[in-house]
Amino acid sequence: MALHFTTSLYRTQQMSAKQWGITQLYNKFFEEPTSQLYKLHEALDRECNAAYGFTDSDDILAKLLELNLELAETEKQGQPIVGPTAPN
Repeated sequence: MALHFTTSLYRTQQMSAKQWGITQLYNKFFEEPTSQLYKLHEALDRECNAAYGFTDSDDILAKLLELNLELAETEKQGQPIVGPTAPN
């Protein structure tokens, strides 16, 4: 999750330098494809999708709900829950 740390650190640095809150930062730069924040989140999305085996065409909310229901059932049965690992 080094990319998550990098994204978080960059976001914090930008908020501090601009004296903005997180909402103002995201409203200004999140949808701007040339911004560093946009690029970092694109890379983070790709990494997360790979870790969960999702594709760009997946309905991510539906897939997360399905995964959540599966994990709830696994937990209900007393089985250990193991999260995804970073892709190679």
